[in-house]
Amino acid sequence: MTETILFFFVQAARIGFIFSLLTHLATFRNMNLQEEFPVVWWLHFGVFFVWIPTVLLGFQIARLSGWKRIVTILKNNTPMWLGVLLMLFLLYASYHFYIMTNTVNPANIQATQNSMVRGYSAHWPAFYLLSLTFLRAVKKDLIDEKD
Repeated sequence: MTETILFFFVQAARIGFIFSLLTHLATFRNMNLQEEFPVVWWLHFGVFFVWIPTVLLGFQIARLSGWKRIVTILKNNTPMWLGVLLMLFLLYASYHFYIMTNTVNPANIQATQNSMVRGYSAHWPAFYLLSLTFLRAVKKDLIDEKD
């Protein structure tokens, strides 16, 4: 049962990552995604859909086995390339947060809307990938414990 639930959230995080990355790339085409595709904001809520179970699972593991167990699970079940990719996305999201908060121009609403969508959409792949990385590692750890 637990593996099935983890599989569901891993797939949701994977799909969210792909669509959020595509959305972020689309913001560089100077289209107003907020007006043309308002459904894009569902990706914002989708982050919480996968993030809340990730955090709850992390707290549960920490409560039962300690925080070092989380580090061990991630270290043993995450490929190096995925860890590096995650760090790059987190740095990129931080950079875009800085840009978003320092380039808001109330005089130009269109540019401000594009800047906001670009800023938020830079965070979405990072959070989806963080959930994906953690949930995938926990799922792999559960399967390895059974064997």
